[in-house]
Amino acid sequence: MKTLFILLLALISASSMAQGPTDFGNDSIYGKNLSQAKMYQLRIDNYKSMKNTGLILLVAGIPCTLTGIAFLIVGIRNENNGTSNLSTYWASYDKGYNQKTAGYAIGGVGVGMMVSGLVLHVVGVRKTKEYQLKRDGLKIHPYTNLKSTGLTLTYRF
Repeated sequence: MKTLFILLLALISASSMAQGPTDFGNDSIYGKNLSQAKMYQLRIDNYKSMKNTGLILLVAGIPCTLTGIAFLIVGIRNENNGTSNLSTYWASYDKGYNQKTAGYAIGGVGVGMMVSGLVLHVVGVRKTKEYQLKRDGLKIHPYTNLKSTGLTLTYRF
């Protein structure tokens, strides 16, 4: 079970890597020549993926946390009352300890998912907006009027 959890965590971490390489020497990334607008678009797509991954983790963490809290409450109640829904053999042994342990574990995983999801989502939203402004800030437009034709270069910062 630990191996499956670690593999799942590694898969989620690898899929949410947004920045990638930062040295674009000579306008190339991954061996391809890209314009600056295409590089910004690549970053925008990566950060949108990060934002979506964060939202999924956040939404999945909420019911997980609530389930953990419910297990914890039932475990504390059973521990205090000395009763358990288990068979009579385990009733004297358990007294809610297993339910409390499950509540702590499930709730801890849920809180971890919510916190990491919130961080990924907030960073993804902020960086997506930042790179969209950078992408839209540099534009080249053709122009024509009665006396001349040409290109205008607009850079917004």
